[in-house]
Amino acid sequence: MFSRVLKTLPVLSVIAVVAAPTNAGCCCGRSAACQERLTIQWHEMEIVAPAAAETGKDADGAGQAMRAIRPMLVLVTDGDAGDKAMAKLEEVVFKSEQVAIGAKFFDTLKVTPAAAAEDRVLAATGKGTPRLVLLTRDYKVHDVYDANSLSASKLVKGMATLARAEYETDFDAVLKDYQKLLNERDRLDDKKSTLEGQKAKTEGAKAEKVEREIDAVDAEISAWEKREKALLAFKLKGAEKPSA
Repeated sequence: MFSRVLKTLPVLSVIAVVAAPTNAGCCCGRSAACQERLTIQWHEMEIVAPAAAETGKDADGAGQAMRAIRPMLVLVTDGDAGDKAMAKLEEVVFKSEQVAIGAKFFDTLKVTPAAAAEDRVLAATGKGTPRLVLLTRDYKVHDVYDANSLSASKLVKGMATLARAEYETDFDAVLKDYQKLLNERDRLDDKKSTLEGQKAKTEGAKAEKVEREIDAVDAEISAWEKREKALLAFKLKGAEKPSA
């Protein structure tokens, strides 16, 4: 299983790319909590696809083909901060809310061009960098994108196609519902911030009243987080349990 591969390979670092809001697709104006949720974390790997000869074992001990737990979105880049194409990815593509939300359906991995050249699957996806590769759970290449010509809408379209093939969960519905959830969270965070400002300027009975109102907002946030968890419990095709 893919979990075995992740455990045996060194995770060198996690790269955080903050995506941005508005219902149209860029995230400026979102609360800190929402911005955190619109962050794609790239897990840096030395290799993505296991060797072709590797197999897992089913409950009866029979060999079976190695299969990842979830489909993958792989970023191949040397990490050059001065790379204009990489800057475009970070400042335009990854700042699309739909891209950030859609990425939650995938294991997001990052490899260097040298590592990709040694990977049995990624080696066949070209030499251009930066590039993005969508892989199925069976380590088959679904799409390869050159960052120089990639748009957010094009990436979302590719993710949607693969997600529909891999998941029973409705990709498009999640995009819409999660943005609605983020709007609600913005409202709650703004309300709590306002109340905390009021509390700082009051004392005695008035401060206690504001504190009770803050507690009520915290309870709403707690309920919101449960709804978020339920929404993100994606169900894979052929899986008995949802994949969060």
